[in-house]
Parts: sequence; structure tokens; C-alpha cells
Amino acid sequence: MLRVSRCLTVGLIGVSLVWSPAIVRAQQRGAWQTYGTENGEWRSYGGNIASQKYSPLDQIDAGNFSQLEIAWRWRSVDAVVSRTMPDGSEWWAPLDTIVESLVADTPNLYRRGHLPRAGGMAVTPLMVGGVLYFNTALSQGVAVDATTGETLWVFNPKSYEEGTTPMSGTFKQRGVAYWTDGEGDERISGAPAAGIWCVSRHRLASRVPISARMAAVWWMRWSVCPVPSERTATI
Repeated sequence: MLRVSRCLTVGLIGVSLVWSPAIVRAQQRGAWQTYGTENGEWRSYGGNIASQKYSPLDQIDAGNFSQLEIAWRWRSVDAVVSRTMPDGSEWWAPLDTIVESLVADTPNLYRRGHLPRAGGMAVTPLMVGGVLYFNTALSQGVAVDATTGETLWVFNPKSYEEGTTPMSGTFKQRGVAYWTDGEGDERISGAPAAGIWCVSRHRLASRVPISARMAAVWWMRWSVCPVPSERTATI
């Protein structure tokens, strides 16, 4: 389980460190943290832990760029969304229709000129294991097959139901984060205005399909991924 500390201040006076075998083994187990982009993956916003934003792949160059063709197109899932109704059901409709209904019920829900919109995509997708992971302008977490363009799963935190996002660039997201312990525990997380969502494939044995589909989704208010027993939704 991940732990987050807001601030940690340590004072050291005359302390000597001894490199024990346990420390060395811990460093070796953490070798996965030194990932790069050599294998075509893009595991962090800047590509690697140095945020170099560079890939050494060279199959596409100035000589063949003009010969490229569109392999697939992806339609944003923000175009049609749902609203949670008082009876717990989900009403699906185009985004503009959902926004109109929310404004009719709560006239001051959004700041003037800052309504939810599907055209604010400004995200850098991650690519891990042949799957693209990113969040949409409305903070929906998405996994897309990088080869076919098929949408594998979507998690909607309903940020548009909370009102206008507090950041200056409203209803825009730059990307998600990927974490793994190098031993099978993999997590994708995003941070909409109302909290944090986290998708995890945490050793759920037979419940985990042999694909890039994640097994469970958690939604929480500014916390880290909880343990599997606190799962609130399943894909």
C-alpha cells in the first residue's frame, strides 16, 4: 500500500550509514524504477524518470513520414456521458444535454463561460504493455488498445456534476500516472478536481483477465489507492 506524507523534515548529526545486504537487495528489486523509452513504452508524462520527453525509436523518419496512413481514430467518451439520477439510475445523453439539465437544477453550478466541454483534450497518453492510458477533458480515465484503437475500459468520476473545476484552465487534463512494484501490482491514477481515481491490477488471481484490462477501480477524496478490500467498483 502506498503512503503519502505532506512534509518530512529530518535532522542528522554525526550519523553514519552502513550498506547492508538488505539495502542492496531493496535497490535491486527497485530496478524497474529506472525505466526508459527504449522499448517503445511511455510510462510517465515526460517519458522516463528524467522527463526527457524523447524516444529513440527510428522506424518513422523524414524519409517515410509522407507514407504514413491513419491506422485508427478514437472518438472521445466525453461526447456522450451519464448523469446519476435521484433514484440511483444513470441517464445517458449527449454532454450538452446533461449540462443543460444540471444547470436547470442548479443555475449557479458552473462559472460563467466555463461549462464542461468535450473539446479540451490536451493530454499526453501513457503507453504500457501495448495499452494507452489517459484522462479526458472531463477527467474520465480511459484505456485504449494501442494497436486497434479499441476502448478497453472507462472510469467516469462525474467531475461535471461537481461544477466548474477550480484550476485556471477549466476542464482540461494533462495525463495520468503509472506505478508498479515490479512484481505484478500495477496502478493507473488520475486527479480530477473532486478527488483521485485509481485503477489497480493487484494480484486478484483468477479475477484478472489475461489482458491489459484492469481488475478494480477505486474512487476516493484525496487519498491513495486503498487495499483491495475497499474496492468500490469493478470492471
